[in-house]
Amino acid sequence: MYGSVGLVIALVSFILASISPFPVNLILGILVFLIALIYGLITFLRGLVGRRKLVRKEIMVKSLVDRGIAEQEAKEIVDKIESATIATIKKALAEKSIKRIIYGSIALVFGIILNFALISAYARGTTFGGFIIIPYGIIIYGIISLIGGIAGYVRSRA
Repeated sequence: MYGSVGLVIALVSFILASISPFPVNLILGILVFLIALIYGLITFLRGLVGRRKLVRKEIMVKSLVDRGIAEQEAKEIVDKIESATIATIKKALAEKSIKRIIYGSIALVFGIILNFALISAYARGTTFGGFIIIPYGIIIYGIISLIGGIAGYVRSRA
């Protein structure tokens, strides 16, 4: 999931940098693009390598039956384990999603405040050398993280 977020940030930052009239934003946009691209690829590849195959229910039931437990009782045991595991996973997903919502909101608010401060400084003519740096990456990260957190929270409650 985070790998795809990094790749989306990379793509959006590159698009925004390419349409920006300010050369500094182009350089910063390309830098953000490269960092987000590398981060996205590394995270995506780590996610692919780290996935484990789950043991199928039939195999677990067969293993319990082979050890002398009745088939119906083995199915009940496996169902209890599965429901407890799903509940634990949903709880962990909800906690992780709440953190993403909080961090996304903080980044979004900080990015908007910083953006307004820099634009107002540029409008007053108090910038450094007559150029402006627009911190759109923070805002984009905040929006993506906020949406991902809300989606994860909704998914954990389903």
